[in-house]
Amino acid sequence: MARLLLKKKAEIIAEYYIKKQSISIGSSSDNDIHISEQSISTHHCEIYQENNLFFIKDNTSAFGTFVGKERIAIKTLSFGDHIVIGNSSYSCVFLPEKEDAIEDTLILSSMYTLTGIQGKFVGKKFEIIEGEVRIGRDEDYNDIVLPGSIDPSISRRHSTIHHEARRYSISDRRSRNRTFVNQTEIGENDTIRLNPGDEIVIGHTIFRFCTFMKEDFSHPKKSSIFMERMKFPFFHGARISPLIFT
Repeated sequence: MARLLLKKKAEIIAEYYIKKQSISIGSSSDNDIHISEQSISTHHCEIYQENNLFFIKDNTSAFGTFVGKERIAIKTLSFGDHIVIGNSSYSCVFLPEKEDAIEDTLILSSMYTLTGIQGKFVGKKFEIIEGEVRIGRDEDYNDIVLPGSIDPSISRRHSTIHHEARRYSISDRRSRNRTFVNQTEIGENDTIRLNPGDEIVIGHTIFRFCTFMKEDFSHPKKSSIFMERMKFPFFHGARISPLIFT
């Protein structure tokens, strides 16, 4: 069995376990995964299993289906593949059901998330991808969008997470209210290296940087000076509840 993470930009919004022979993705409500967006066709694509392999097939959609940057008609899926649906802001990540094999463990250990553990965006979870991940309230510019309508203290272009040679770091883009890592303010021309468990304060939210599937939703441990200022509930919940297709 395999699973899909459904994302809108960098935000992980749903998780699906694939137990049935095939699942459909499209804008019509009769699809297994229903995404209502103009650039997504009625029955856009499908993922099916054959001879213990998983395949993705594009159903002659108007804007295409992509695995990575390759537009596909039919393609065998490998764990870790990123599937982009048309030219929409939605995508999927194809993953093993659980980290049994060594290669599966390596895939999952190279994936990181940023999870809101206290404040305005508590419970939100974002995938940190390769290259640069831009954070701020400008929806057109940023990968992680933190709307100003929810937290006005977020700048249009607030901060950036960098990924190079399996190292992660974060810089601040001259934001009005700055960015803090474990209570240390990021200087205007500085970057701070990130390690799993680090806590990042952006606006009125404390986020935790974690290895995927090893997220820690516990009480903030490294950002205590910000906790009284925020006075928002902690996130004690579990991961996103998956839907199972049988």
